[in-house]
Amino acid sequence: MTGKEAVNNVGRVLDFAYITLWVANAKTITIIFESPVTNEGEIAKDLAAHGDFVKDVAFTVEDLDELVRRAKKEGAEIIKDITEESDDDGLFRYAVLKTYGDNTHTLVDRTK
Repeated sequence: MTGKEAVNNVGRVLDFAYITLWVANAKTITIIFESPVTNEGEIAKDLAAHGDFVKDVAFTVEDLDELVRRAKKEGAEIIKDITEESDDDGLFRYAVLKTYGDNTHTLVDRTK
């Protein structure tokens, strides 16, 4: 990570040159608020078009492959197909589907 990080009892603030993130945890729910520090980038453009809004809602799933297969079969628009990221802590698999307008749902599978 290349940004500055501050932690308090209700969340974590991550400051980067282009965006500030505020991460709040409430048991099994994590909420991430993004605030761009420039007028460039996807989030800045979305905020200019919509004002404050929910961009993405992520869900933990157990069978990402089957869910994405079924979504494609039913005609869903896949923004980002199944993607795998890994590090020393394990494997993180996800896909992003368009819902309505500029909103998306991220499906996260940590079962492998």
